[in-house]
Amino acid sequence: MNTTIHARIESAADSPRFGDALPPPPEDRTAPEVIAARRGLGNTLRRMWLRLSHRRPVPMLPARDHVRRIVAVHPGRLAELVFAEPALSALRRRFHKMERVLYAIEGAEELFAGTGWGEVRPLAELAREKHERVRGRISVDFTRAHEYTTARLLAHAGIETRAGFEIGGRRAYLTIPFTFPRIDEHPVESCLSLAESLGAEVHSRVPSLPHGPDRYERGRNRWKQLGLTAPIVLLPGWDGDAFGWPEDRFVAVARTLHRTPLAVITGPGDEQRGRRVSEHLDVPWIDAPPISELIDLLAAGSLAIGNDGGALHLAAALARPVVALMVNPHAWRRWPRSEAGAIVFRAQDETGAARFDRVPDSDIAAAALHLKV
Repeated sequence: MNTTIHARIESAADSPRFGDALPPPPEDRTAPEVIAARRGLGNTLRRMWLRLSHRRPVPMLPARDHVRRIVAVHPGRLAELVFAEPALSALRRRFHKMERVLYAIEGAEELFAGTGWGEVRPLAELAREKHERVRGRISVDFTRAHEYTTARLLAHAGIETRAGFEIGGRRAYLTIPFTFPRIDEHPVESCLSLAESLGAEVHSRVPSLPHGPDRYERGRNRWKQLGLTAPIVLLPGWDGDAFGWPEDRFVAVARTLHRTPLAVITGPGDEQRGRRVSEHLDVPWIDAPPISELIDLLAAGSLAIGNDGGALHLAAALARPVVALMVNPHAWRRWPRSEAGAIVFRAQDETGAARFDRVPDSDIAAAALHLKV
């Protein structure tokens, strides 16, 4: 087993633990400043026009007694929504007597059930805020993209105080603009910066979702139906068009975990990868379960091994130990934070090129057994 694991396994839950040793990664060509430089004269003129034509004095933050409603908006996928949990928790404590509503992806209401946040609505219903007649509203926009529709809608809805990231011309619609997160900043930290700008006090920098006995019992019964007890869950899929470790590496690692119950879970679009891993290992496979079922299954598992995706970060937030297989050389930008422990393996060699054979299967398996509940 790689000795680096032993050296770093006792790090804090909000510090990265790498199961391999690499020199500093190469320059990140996806840096916001690099992207902005490539967008050309047209985009530059658009940003300048928006800033000049929409200039407004920045209002002072209203007193807490004058706040009646908190409107949080998060259009990101499952992983990004998990990363926002510490910020939403801080806002809930800060504005505990006020109405709170979150507009997010489908299934978010299951994710935050039992957290005490308040109402969770589908993102498609955001236009309802235009018809709300509540004064003293504050919006917290977690959008991290060159997208103006959400910011414009919140401004036209008459929300007095609007916090969010100024990407391109979005600043024109914000009253509390924040610079786009740094390249080396974890999404949890950028979300917390918005919450802190509204006076919220941060109690934890590690995402944590309810994983009580009821949820565990439902998951345990579901695994029992499949003939398993607290299996190691393999997550070979990845979100969207991202790039992840291939399924043959999951098969090879799983085969080194002798006499350990295993199961495969995949999300929408990952059916082929899940089927191949399941057939090679002859283990149960659950494809695209609803978020409520996914939460129960992960909560009752003993460990998760997976690519950088929503299910992996959800398992970490449910206090399950995780082994993350990363491709991005800047792995600290999205490494999982878990109170139960997390170890990250990277596919890059010293030049930054992806080489999935550089990490032995035995190292990954040994890390999994070290963390296994």
